[in-house]
Amino acid sequence: MKLLKEIFNADINEVDQKPEGKFRERLAARAVLIDEDGRAAIIEAKNIKIHKILGGGIEKGENIELALEREILEESGCKGDVTHEVGMVIEHRSNINLKQTNYCFIANLVGKKGQPEFTKKEQAEGFELVWISIDEALKRFAMDQPIEYSAKFQQHRDNFFLNEAAKILKQRQK
Repeated sequence: MKLLKEIFNADINEVDQKPEGKFRERLAARAVLIDEDGRAAIIEAKNIKIHKILGGGIEKGENIELALEREILEESGCKGDVTHEVGMVIEHRSNINLKQTNYCFIANLVGKKGQPEFTKKEQAEGFELVWISIDEALKRFAMDQPIEYSAKFQQHRDNFFLNEAAKILKQRQK
């Protein structure tokens, strides 16, 4: 998968604190899930003041495809069929010693819409699933102003992925 971007502290206006210790590496699978009306499944994380695309960490024993399928189901209650690769973004969250590699795809909704099953952490962050147009999603993502360190990375990453997915979807309509 093509590397599209690397995100560093400077990209989110944070000072690099260079803590001691070994960096953890985390892999994550993400998706822009599109329904039959062209609307995207978006997470409103109200308590951390950002919007997110679907996705999360790849667990031990999973490959990217299995993790993506699981994350789509958990966060949207739906199944998705991958239609395009968007690309890869690497986050260098140096203040917490984390390097996260994110793989993003576009998927079409398969079957009926279900209900998400958010974790306790996601519930605490105020997660709510909404289905909105790509244009509306782009507006909401652009207006986000997270305060917390990791949320700043998430917002920057997912805003970038959504913009890239929008370009692919527009090309697909031609």
